[in-house]
Amino acid sequence: MASLLDSALNNFGNSILTQRETRVLQLILNDYAIKAITEKLEIRPEIVKHHVRTSIPNRMYILRERYSICL
Repeated sequence: MASLLDSALNNFGNSILTQRETRVLQLILNDYAIKAITEKLEIRPEIVKHHVRTSIPNRMYILRERYSICL
């Protein structure tokens, strides 16, 4: 059961997020703080905050809208 959850977390968002956004989201889902993400990915905190506050939510909204039209 744990491996199924790990697989779901590792693949979450792969179809609509960029590689960097996916990695940031995976780290967030694994309880990494923004500072830890910046150190692990070697990027500025502003980049991580942009992904968290803007780009990831916007892409997830687009996905939600696309599937709600299909229903």
